[in-house]
Amino acid sequence: MKILFTSVGRRVELIQTFREAARRKGIALEICGGDMSLTAPAAAFCDRQFQLPAIRSDAYIPTLLELCRQEGIDALIPTIDTDLLLLARHKA
Repeated sequence: MKILFTSVGRRVELIQTFREAARRKGIALEICGGDMSLTAPAAAFCDRQFQLPAIRSDAYIPTLLELCRQEGIDALIPTIDTDLLLLARHKA
């Protein structure tokens, strides 16, 4: 399973919790972290890191869609409310 966390920032504990839960369940998990900065602290705890445009950028949603297609992302998890609202508006 591949999960992409957006705006991964400093959410180290969240990444570690998902990884531990997958380990306990015997699920092979690849965690991808997306952020405007590749030096976001939680990015170091992800298996793969992707630099994303700003959430307010017109390129944000197309970039996410292309990334999910290219990388075979199974689940996308937004970590901030601004992102959640934007993704909900573009759920189609």
